[in-house]
Amino acid sequence: MSSYPTTNILPVLAQSDIFQAASLIQQAYSPTPHSAQSIQSIQADLLNIQKRPEAWGLVEPFLEWDDGNVQFFGAHTVQVKIARDWDEFPEDRRGALKDLLLGLTSRAISARRNKIIIRKLFIALTTLALKLAPTNPSGWPDWIRDAVSSLERGGAEPSSILEFLSIVAEEITTADLLPGPKARMEQSLIDFTPTLARAVRNSLTLPSVPSHELISALQCLESWIGWGLPANDLTPLIPLLISLLDSGPGTDPHSGSILNSGSEGAFEGVFEAASRVLGEVLGRSTLSDGGGVRILTVPLLEWIHRRGMGIFNDGIECTIIAPTSHALLLLLTALADHSTSYISTHLLSPPVQTFLRLMLAYMGLEGYYGVDEEESEMCLGFWYLLQEGIWGADFVRGRFGDSEGNVDDEGGGDAKEQWKIATELYMHLIKILKRKVQWPPREELRGWMKDQRDKFNVYRRDVGDTLINAYYILRDDLLQYYVDCLIAELAARREGDPWEGVEATLHCISSVQESVPLTPNPHLERLFSSEVLGRLPGGDGREAVRKTAVGMIGAYATWFTLQPTPLLMTVLSYVVSALTSSSTPTPSSASSPNINAPARQPTSVEQDLLILSAANALRDLCDANRGVLARSGAIAGFGELYSQIGGIPDTEKAKVIESIASVVQALPVEEQIGPLEAIVSPVVGRIWEALRDTSQLPLDARALLICQLEALTGCARGLTQGSENTWILDEPSPQEAEELERARGDERMRRVREGLVGVVEGVLGVWGGDAGVGDSLSDLLKAITSLPSDTTLLTLPAPPLLILISSILSTPTPTPPSAIYISLLSRLILQLNPPDFGTLKGGGSEENLGVLVRVLPGVLEGVLGFLGGVGVMDDNPDVVRALLECLEMVALHFVKALFLIPRVALDAVMRFAGAAMGMQERYSLVAACLFLNSLINQVLGNSDLEAEAEILTEGYGKSIMRAVIYDIAGVAPRSALQNVVEVLTNLMSKRRERGRVWMQEILFEEDAIPGKANREAKEQFLKAVTASRSSKKTRDAAQQFSIIARGLENSSFGYATLA
Repeated sequence: MSSYPTTNILPVLAQSDIFQAASLIQQAYSPTPHSAQSIQSIQADLLNIQKRPEAWGLVEPFLEWDDGNVQFFGAHTVQVKIARDWDEFPEDRRGALKDLLLGLTSRAISARRNKIIIRKLFIALTTLALKLAPTNPSGWPDWIRDAVSSLERGGAEPSSILEFLSIVAEEITTADLLPGPKARMEQSLIDFTPTLARAVRNSLTLPSVPSHELISALQCLESWIGWGLPANDLTPLIPLLISLLDSGPGTDPHSGSILNSGSEGAFEGVFEAASRVLGEVLGRSTLSDGGGVRILTVPLLEWIHRRGMGIFNDGIECTIIAPTSHALLLLLTALADHSTSYISTHLLSPPVQTFLRLMLAYMGLEGYYGVDEEESEMCLGFWYLLQEGIWGADFVRGRFGDSEGNVDDEGGGDAKEQWKIATELYMHLIKILKRKVQWPPREELRGWMKDQRDKFNVYRRDVGDTLINAYYILRDDLLQYYVDCLIAELAARREGDPWEGVEATLHCISSVQESVPLTPNPHLERLFSSEVLGRLPGGDGREAVRKTAVGMIGAYATWFTLQPTPLLMTVLSYVVSALTSSSTPTPSSASSPNINAPARQPTSVEQDLLILSAANALRDLCDANRGVLARSGAIAGFGELYSQIGGIPDTEKAKVIESIASVVQALPVEEQIGPLEAIVSPVVGRIWEALRDTSQLPLDARALLICQLEALTGCARGLTQGSENTWILDEPSPQEAEELERARGDERMRRVREGLVGVVEGVLGVWGGDAGVGDSLSDLLKAITSLPSDTTLLTLPAPPLLILISSILSTPTPTPPSAIYISLLSRLILQLNPPDFGTLKGGGSEENLGVLVRVLPGVLEGVLGFLGGVGVMDDNPDVVRALLECLEMVALHFVKALFLIPRVALDAVMRFAGAAMGMQERYSLVAACLFLNSLINQVLGNSDLEAEAEILTEGYGKSIMRAVIYDIAGVAPRSALQNVVEVLTNLMSKRRERGRVWMQEILFEEDAIPGKANREAKEQFLKAVTASRSSKKTRDAAQQFSIIARGLENSSFGYATLA
């Protein structure tokens, strides 16, 4: 170790202590292998050393050590001590510390220490300035200029000064300061800005400037732009930045020798740095909103016109994109974001056309995204911006208000030429995108890693969004191009030709579906005819292209609603064949789906995915076109499909049943009875078989049970209103209601519903504690219960199900109560009080209230009995939240039930809500606030509930107020403060005088509330809340009190993170 000076500014430690600490650092970074436990122990020891006040004494000797790791620890220690332990440093030595740190930094620069160490010292200097400079009076006036002068006197090169100034801007931008000190530090940057601009200009213009200094100047300018360099100082530098883009290896655009290195690497470094700065100007400066067209946009486009294509061509000669070419692309995308408006209105300009050709060139890079290149994805966002810009241009009439994309004739020839260029541009784009989304041959794909496949899949979806933008420009021309391509590809195919190109075309057509209007379209009619579908592969191992095809059909399901029925039958036959058969489909325009092929079991993951896609497509087709299918007589074909359901994987059977049920729903209600009985009765029978087999084969029985419950759920969902009728909001007509009630009274339907209730009871009795079965049963009950307007033949009444679910929650078990069943209970309580369509108010009967009063005490005893243990609520926040939401539903719809149950049960509810108000888990705390708010509103705001209001006020009002005040004072996480304040506002608005008394008693009681609020803060809080007549003033007072109570009064964090 070299000798080091000692001063009286920092503690002086014994050399043995210094050597011991240095030895620990060297052990931590030693190449000799250490166990994980040993490394953790060393790191803990170093952290403890750094926390001690004596650690200040390590800074100077460590910075003079021979080992770079020890030097870095010394630099890191001084920065950490200044940031975290500043208050412990003597005030009378703080000025001297500044001089010492400046001297240590200068010595480190002179000794050519590692740049990481010097950078850490620069950060320490800036951190020290953040402590000294913004005080009043300032402890370090004009600190930037003073620090720069000191470093210059110490022999620092201009590149080091520029690096320091770069860190100054970065650190002050992100500094956590109160508004006053923050403004003073910002002013210090503003005051130094002219000097900074001159320094950067000198580095950019003086001859024989070393490349590393030039790069430092550019990096410094980038940081100051990110801070907010004023436009007056920035604008004169823009031409210099653009001129640097023209510098080649060993050349100087100003004097011929600016790089002074003659190396390709130096050129790349300068070019990349200059392009990054320009990107910052385009994206984050005062010109980032599209300003500076003459000084920024036009010169950049002209430079791109001269040099861009050459850089691109040079860059693609490598196996990967060269850094210079990548930097050019970053500049192009930044310019695209900044200047879209200019570009979209100057399509005839040669520089703009060169820019667009470059964007297409990068978009169309050879190879596969995520494997061979990463750049094409960066261009996708531009095409959306350009499409929006073209829509807003003067040469396009009314932003396609006529849906035809007509060009404004008043624009003359230029307008038509610009529109022609726009359409040609996007036509070229869709050709490129078709190629870019094509999967590689199967042999090559097998060599891809999973993350590469996933990345490429995401890329294909992103390309789909870009295709939508292209559709808004090209409209039917896009569909015509892709359909023509598809037909040509299928016509030219030979045995053994790959299908990847066909699959890519189908994917592109599918991607634009959401933008295609639901009107007749000759290109789609060709696409969905047997001319195309009949030529797609069958069961020959080409499941990928079939999967995309059926997915495309499912995407266009709503389009078929207004099309000729034979077209719908053609696609339906294709989907059904993909679902049930591996043989080549032969679509026809028959009146029912072709489903007579033998069933088969999937033999590969690809086949499973195909069946999944086919099941989804079938469901979407049937849901969107149920009326057409029912009227066409296709129900018989679906009956045959149901008879073959055994050959379909269990995971997709529910979707097939849902599809069939959706078509059944479109039949006259009397005609639904037979098909529904045929669907539901066998499923119910298999559920009872599974329950009987539970003791012998529990795993098999469970799997079968879940599958059958999902099948019933699918059937119930299929019977709900389809997408054809989503616009219908009225309740059924009297005639429809009478027909439905008559059909529900049919003996066959009564038996079916009784069987469903029996199944629910049986499943709860055997598998009530199983989470997976509980999920499936919950889905079934949600689908099979409804409000009166959505009643179907299978809809079950809420009361008997409520009793069954309550019984399972009332039964003590060693495992936690199911949050799923509690949530289901909330839904059933809502259905006990359905809204009246005339008044939109609940219409719950006294009978339903009686049912709830009977079952609620048992539920509360079972669930609250479990949650009463120490720490149990914190360990089961899902149960806590579900119960609070259930209680909120009771308060909203049957609030009298809470006062009709035994008083001990109500006491338990209110204790539970108060305990939940003290939880740190935000969702449970918010649920407690919502319950209390609903309870206060329903009881204290209802003149018909005077007795209940008295019980709530006298029995629980003060405890609610205590929980609220404790939360505001620091118990609750700050993210939930707004919800807590709403309870306070609500309670004070309903019981102001009592609330004032409660607040005074709680705030000033002997057992002080948590937090650091003094008596003055409490008095101000009490006065502000009791005097407030608006929720905003109450909220402001509560937030101010919360900041004081949490000890955040003088921190920027406290005010910056107000709830």
